[in-house]
Amino acid sequence: MPPKQESIDVRVSKRILWFGSEAYPLRNITRTNTLVLTPNRGLAIKRYLISVALWLVGMAVVASVAPGFVGVLAFVGVLALIVVKTIKLIEFLNLILYQLVIETAAASHQGLVSANGDEIFDLAERITDAIDDPEAEFHTQIQIVKGDNITMHGDHSVGKAVR
Repeated sequence: MPPKQESIDVRVSKRILWFGSEAYPLRNITRTNTLVLTPNRGLAIKRYLISVALWLVGMAVVASVAPGFVGVLAFVGVLALIVVKTIKLIEFLNLILYQLVIETAAASHQGLVSANGDEIFDLAERITDAIDDPEAEFHTQIQIVKGDNITMHGDHSVGKAVR
């Protein structure tokens, strides 16, 4: 299943960078960075294989204890579950996300995560150009991945707010 996305407005106006309703003065931005985020494929495959093995063992136990219709029902149910989980695993393994990270002089970081790498790389370039150009203004909409919002302050402290 692809990640849930939402659209937010990103704009630079009067030397202020806006991510939706959050504002960052361009003079306080010290660095922009783009990252490619890939899933932990090895762990996902390991968990998938363990789950399939457990489902098959459970199905075999049910089929041996209750032969006949219940055994066939257990077999069909586990087979359907394996098909659904296999499709989700394939989608997860093919998932690549791109993150734009904005660092400020206050040592805080803000990131936007999107499935569209071209949008993220273009946005990073436009923000960097706007830092050097006092007259720069732009407005765009970005499809971002919706999920946990991680805000970092300081060297090793991470705060998490789930929305």
